[in-house]
Amino acid sequence: MLESPNLLSMLAVTQKRLQDSLEQARATFQHRGVRGGGVESEVRHFLQNHLPRSLSVGTGEAIDQSDTRSGQLDIVISNEYQPFRAGIDDPGLFLLEGVSAVGEVKSSLTTGTLQETIDIGTRFKALRLTHQENDTRWGYPGDSGRFYTCPPFFLIAFDNHVAPQTLIDRLQQAPRIPNETGPDLCPVDAVFILGRGRALDYDNGEGVVGWIPSEGPWAGVPATGWVWHEDDAVLVHLLMWLDLAMPRINRVAPIAKHYLNRAMRGPAAGPASEPSST
Repeated sequence: MLESPNLLSMLAVTQKRLQDSLEQARATFQHRGVRGGGVESEVRHFLQNHLPRSLSVGTGEAIDQSDTRSGQLDIVISNEYQPFRAGIDDPGLFLLEGVSAVGEVKSSLTTGTLQETIDIGTRFKALRLTHQENDTRWGYPGDSGRFYTCPPFFLIAFDNHVAPQTLIDRLQQAPRIPNETGPDLCPVDAVFILGRGRALDYDNGEGVVGWIPSEGPWAGVPATGWVWHEDDAVLVHLLMWLDLAMPRINRVAPIAKHYLNRAMRGPAAGPASEPSST
């Protein structure tokens, strides 16, 4: 009788398949002679092929109802509420309530490109989701003032030149973004480095993204703040992290209505309605 494969072996098989898929995408772009944005496009196409069909992947800027803009983003993962989208490699403008997560891609992670990512995340985290009175949110209370204030922001890198402890230190020391509805926001929520591992911000330890060490001085205690994990299945954990971190919201009204109303009232107008708890 054959034994059922355990979860770790199944994840290893999945990681191999995902790695092959990404390498195939890289080879395709190299064959086409794509330069510049090619590496970002590889990751976008990889995510588009492996995320749920209800999500779409693109690139461009996000905007909120106060007309705050993010600047250029390598990866924008949109949900079903996004009223329009550009081609996967064509820069577009995305309404924030239709965005589930955004990301930055680096061919090589250095202290310099890490700081660039922190700067991009800082600008993005200044945007604010607006929730209407009858919207329904599903999630852990610990995430209400985090991912439901502004969608998660992640970094994926191919090559690494930053020691794990330096990475954690730089992320912990990054200035936080003021948050009117909860604790101040970290500009980056997760870092995934192919072939090396992942750094995750567990925040206060009460969110959906959590980890309880099984050994060591903190065994049995939920992890808080930034933690580095050596990882042979980075792509698997990236997809799993996105599934956990992306906010789940059932919106009762088309989000474009509020942006259109604001635009018709003029540039000085604020959000169509104040955020409300549900």
